[in-house]
Amino acid sequence: MILPDSANWDAVVNSITTTDGSLDILVNCAGRIDFGLIAETPWETVAKAMDVNLGGAYRGIQACVPLLLKRDDDAPWASIINISSMASYGGVPFSSTYAASKAALTSFSKSAAQEFAKMGQHIRVNSVHPGTIDTPMVTETDKAVAAALGTNQENVRLEAIARHPVGRIGCVDDVVFGVLYLADERAAFTTGYDLKVSGGREL
Repeated sequence: MILPDSANWDAVVNSITTTDGSLDILVNCAGRIDFGLIAETPWETVAKAMDVNLGGAYRGIQACVPLLLKRDDDAPWASIINISSMASYGGVPFSSTYAASKAALTSFSKSAAQEFAKMGQHIRVNSVHPGTIDTPMVTETDKAVAAALGTNQENVRLEAIARHPVGRIGCVDDVVFGVLYLADERAAFTTGYDLKVSGGREL
């Protein structure tokens, strides 16, 4: 569910307030990826990437903090998980807007984790950093890269696989299990952490 818009987040909060009254886990996974050369990418495209990949999480956290804090002192801390990317570390040629916006999200996640802890607010914040995951968005990006480089899509996919020491790209469930770990109250001592779900890929 992509909800970067403040009004939509307010609607979600109102719905939760009416039905449950509190919130334990928030996963921010809105995302967009743009393909293009830096010299040819207008700032408007950069701003849109920032608005979705960083702004969606920022607005979501702002809207949901009151619900996340509605908990007894002895209750497990609430958990926020932001879906970042391995691109936030090493960059991605032809997708600079994506890499930059995910790097911003990673930094924001760490800042939020430290701020909530220092304020005595019982909210953990962590980020998940997937490598290449087999999704429709990645497939469309592969097509664009192949066309730009004058190669075929299968070669692009094989290069992606080669970046992952385990010998494959990831699937959605790989990311889901990472999220489940960070959401679990048994991860109570984990906050401000980058969880790499990357098949051994480091950049």
